[in-house]
Amino acid sequence: MGKLTTAGWTRLDEMIAAHGEDGTLALIATRMAEGESMKEIALSCGMTVTVIRRWLEDNEKRREEVALARRCFAEELVYAGLREARDADIETVGLGKYRTETFMKMAGKLDRVSWGEKVVPDVTFAVLDGTDTEMLMLMRDELQSRRMRVIESVVVKDAAETEDADIEIHNEV
Repeated sequence: MGKLTTAGWTRLDEMIAAHGEDGTLALIATRMAEGESMKEIALSCGMTVTVIRRWLEDNEKRREEVALARRCFAEELVYAGLREARDADIETVGLGKYRTETFMKMAGKLDRVSWGEKVVPDVTFAVLDGTDTEMLMLMRDELQSRRMRVIESVVVKDAAETEDADIEIHNEV
């Protein structure tokens, strides 16, 4: 590890000692929800971005808090876009439109479920619960990564449930 990384981990340890792990997580997540970038947060705390990102991504609870913070920020972007559209006058309508579209586009990237375009699976297949599915999951992951397609697998309890869901291919790309 380089000196900056070592110093960053030391600084993170100091923050955790001062605020507790939950308190440190809340401080970082709150700042993200308010629109600060990971880089801005890291620099103001005396760390590198990689230190904060590794710490946040190392634990499921922290990943969920980051996801919540991003959804909160996405919602704020939507409302900022609405304010831009509402407050635009004849002289600023072009700028207002540009800002609104940018805010909405970014909100859609941060929270696809609420503000993004609906993602329809390209391929859906059913797998019987209790069968050896490791190879099927590896194939699904490989197809998804190489072709940039959305592939959904559904685990079902018995074969009767697979009548309508054996394999469904959508031609939308």
